[in-house]
Amino acid sequence: MGIKTKECTYDDLRPHLRRLVERHRIEDDPVLYCCDVSAAPNHWLGYLWGNPEPYDYAHVVTAHKIISARRSKIYHSIGSVSSLDLVDIVAIEPALDPRYGHMIAVHGEGAGVLQCPISQEAQARLIEELEAAVAAAKSMPEPELLPPQPTEETAAAVTDRLQRLDALLSQGAITAEEHQQRRQAILAEL
Repeated sequence: MGIKTKECTYDDLRPHLRRLVERHRIEDDPVLYCCDVSAAPNHWLGYLWGNPEPYDYAHVVTAHKIISARRSKIYHSIGSVSSLDLVDIVAIEPALDPRYGHMIAVHGEGAGVLQCPISQEAQARLIEELEAAVAAAKSMPEPELLPPQPTEETAAAVTDRLQRLDALLSQGAITAEEHQQRRQAILAEL
């Protein structure tokens, strides 16, 4: 299997591969590394003799994910895309598949293995870029979850409930102590 790899910018990625990558890419997630890979049997009829079918691949490393897309060179309508979140990656290792040639095996926690065919020359570069991106993603602090801010609707509903509670007190339906307890419970919901 002959594999050719070309580093490129995301905008220079072939359109059919870019469309596949977009399925998994987070909007505005910066692309740290991108390469375009062409894998074909060494002989043009090789896939008829049991060799793998020729594919085009794209491997994209963003600040949050690695995305690998592939599309058949024979059946142009067949394409697939896989991705892993960088924070879930537990191991990255070079691999050699007897049929497909050089690859990178990216092991995800509870997500299996993402295999990225790539030329031998580009294998080390992709591993280096991916390891740097994983280290950066894992060192980012977890986003703090802020409590939800009251909306105008919520504020209006609370105001209405407090007014009804005050009316119950003025009618003598509840005691001052019950009024205070219920008022605190309503305000605690905010």
